[in-house]
Amino acid sequence: MHSISLDNVEAGRLMAVHLAGCGRSSIGVVSSGRRTSQIERTAGLRRALADLGLPLPEDAVMVAETEDEVSGAVDTLLVRGRDRGEPLDAIVCTTGRLTVAVHAALTARGIAIPGDIAFVTMDDFPWATALGITVIAQPSYQMGLKAGELVVDRPSGPVELVFAPTLVARTSCGERQKA
Repeated sequence: MHSISLDNVEAGRLMAVHLAGCGRSSIGVVSSGRRTSQIERTAGLRRALADLGLPLPEDAVMVAETEDEVSGAVDTLLVRGRDRGEPLDAIVCTTGRLTVAVHAALTARGIAIPGDIAFVTMDDFPWATALGITVIAQPSYQMGLKAGELVVDRPSGPVELVFAPTLVARTSCGERQKA
């Protein structure tokens, strides 16, 4: 069986390095579940933060499997950060599917992005530019093209292709914009 995937560990690493570069040090994570991609993204984030001397506590990762669960997950992350004496200054969403819900939960609480909290998520959507959201983009077109080629070419053995993610920096992490 063929496999086409994103380097999810690298996606998490890119998020960590970017947030640290923007001066963020207390990070919470909203993940959408126990799928391999979510686990790998969180692992990459955790490993890179540890390498930067910014450990990600176990209780700083919340699972919200549906949009209805996001508000509670965000509240829990905010409270846990305060309880640790390290109020969150960044939230990572490891899935594009919950981006709007996380953004809405933060803004509904009067939390300014990026003034109060940085926000970075997966997948580049047309409206992410309008909202200034920093994202980790997948090369979806190239991934789909390769999938089609595998169907047409019918290689004799299984093919595993892993694509590199890219960071698309905007303003949601407090990035300095070029004049």
